[in-house]
Amino acid sequence: MVFLKPITAELSESNALVTTKSGQEISLQLVSAGKGAINARVDFVVEYHQRRSMVIPPETQSLVIAEIRPPSTIGPSSSDPLKPDPLARELTKQRSLSSPDWQGKEVLAATGASVDEHHQTILGFSVLNSTKRVVELLPPQLELSSNNHGKSSKRTKAEPVVVAEYRLTTRRLAPGQRADGVVVFERPAFKESSERLQLQLAEAERVDRPILLPVPFTASSVGGTQ
Repeated sequence: MVFLKPITAELSESNALVTTKSGQEISLQLVSAGKGAINARVDFVVEYHQRRSMVIPPETQSLVIAEIRPPSTIGPSSSDPLKPDPLARELTKQRSLSSPDWQGKEVLAATGASVDEHHQTILGFSVLNSTKRVVELLPPQLELSSNNHGKSSKRTKAEPVVVAEYRLTTRRLAPGQRADGVVVFERPAFKESSERLQLQLAEAERVDRPILLPVPFTASSVGGTQ
């Protein structure tokens, strides 16, 4: 049982990651309308059920894969050195981008190309620390979100997209340092017109202020070819 309570009366938005004893992780997007809300007091219950499947699931499942491989280890598997490594290929492409389309104010972020590889999407991204302090990055996350505005209500929905794997050159950024990475996920089969696929990047000490970057729903290339 988890209780969440806002600590400010102002309009605010944040996120929460709940990890159960079994290892299951649930990502939530939290929105508070503040004092200006029509019904300032809101109480609700979310009853969570694991998706049923004919296949017996493993003992623990996770929506976030905490895997980091430094550049020296990125490459084909040692058991099969001749097998292509699409993640290493896309990471090399991302690192070669000299001027990404940066977004943000202090910690800048940008997405690169996306590739459809064996029914999964590989997305490149970069992060630049333009502050004067050391920044520690959290694992990247993806979500499918929508904001529907009505005359008397506002409905916000955020559904996490499972991250299968990611690679990041470094998670600890010194002032002026840049990190490049790739994230692998299985894109949802469809979405509503109002929904947006977003990459979420956050600092360890500012998890409530993540950088949200739009991600094209359709990959820009297939198997590394345009």
